[in-house]
Amino acid sequence: RIVGLAHHYHRITVESPESFRLLSLMLGDPRPLLGDEAAVEVNELVAPLLDRIGRIFAEAAEQGALLPGDPMERVHLLWIAVHGVVQTRKLRRLDPRPDRTARLVVEVCEALLRGWGAEPTRLALSYTLKRKCMTSPSLTMYSLPSRRSRPASFAPCSPLPAI
Repeated sequence: RIVGLAHHYHRITVESPESFRLLSLMLGDPRPLLGDEAAVEVNELVAPLLDRIGRIFAEAAEQGALLPGDPMERVHLLWIAVHGVVQTRKLRRLDPRPDRTARLVVEVCEALLRGWGAEPTRLALSYTLKRKCMTSPSLTMYSLPSRRSRPASFAPCSPLPAI
């Protein structure tokens, strides 16, 4: 789910560039751009989303998929890393190679998750699922049990592993 969140954030940059530009400008500028009252109001709107993402990190640690750690710090570090990667998209015009942003988002997520104790085999499964979701014309969400005994196409539906 964590890699999927990062992929979704990347998709926003492509599918809703104006919204992303506003978000990027507001958060990327170190100066406070809102008054205290407006900042509190925005924080109240964003806090439930950040809390939900934090719970995903907490659940991953509870399940043993990640080492224990501060969930909100991980939320912020994930956002910083993914936001940094997607910002490099503007350098694409100088690079003749195909766009690698989506792959770099996965790589930075995997690096963070490995640093937080994720097993490489679980990350590989997560990446396989994310890749299927990326390439599926219907954007179908695929779900596999963590230890499957049959091919993915025959696996029963189950919650995605926390990573």
